[in-house]
Amino acid sequence: MSPLLEITPENTKLFKDIGLQNAPIHAMDAELCWVLDLDKSEEELLVGMRKTTRYEIRRAQKLGVAIHTGAKDFFALYTQTSRRQGFVPHSGIREELDVFGSDAVVYNAVYEGKTIASAIILFWGDQAIYHHGASILSKIPASYLIQWEAIREAKKRGQKLYNFWGIAPEDKASHPWRGITLFKTGFGGRTMEFMHAQDYPVSPLYVIPKTIELIRKQLKGY
Repeated sequence: MSPLLEITPENTKLFKDIGLQNAPIHAMDAELCWVLDLDKSEEELLVGMRKTTRYEIRRAQKLGVAIHTGAKDFFALYTQTSRRQGFVPHSGIREELDVFGSDAVVYNAVYEGKTIASAIILFWGDQAIYHHGASILSKIPASYLIQWEAIREAKKRGQKLYNFWGIAPEDKASHPWRGITLFKTGFGGRTMEFMHAQDYPVSPLYVIPKTIELIRKQLKGY
């Protein structure tokens, strides 16, 4: 089980008391998130960003990058991105869009008539969540502008948080998410940490998959 509960002594004790233990799998469900509080004006949010992030947003605007919505171009970009970065693409994204309906918005950055970056943002509860992203290799900072427009929309919808989703722990220099972490934290914000996925062992043979997952976790740099 992977509960969406923040880490607290009470939650930790609860799971331990009923026989649950931390699963050996890596933190694949974005347990350590980077979030931005939206109780500030747009100008204040810009000021709170890293200087280079603010610069890239404005550069994309000056270059004429346009932001549109719609899922048409996302999947082709997503396939390209998974091949380039070597990850297994999620198979249920179309179903996610169907389930969330109008609360799932696909943002596309268009430059010189071509879509060069896309992102799926879920507007749910009091959060807007950056859930999936895709792009082509380009020197145009389109992804920065997508995030800024999604943040602005979240403010308009009355969301309290913009959740950039998972980041790498500070003590994991070789973590696969290190690059995207630098991108996300540039927008300003803070960390929010949720409970790790939990296992309930029902057999002594549990030691076998546990050992396999621990080895895989170390080999992948998590």
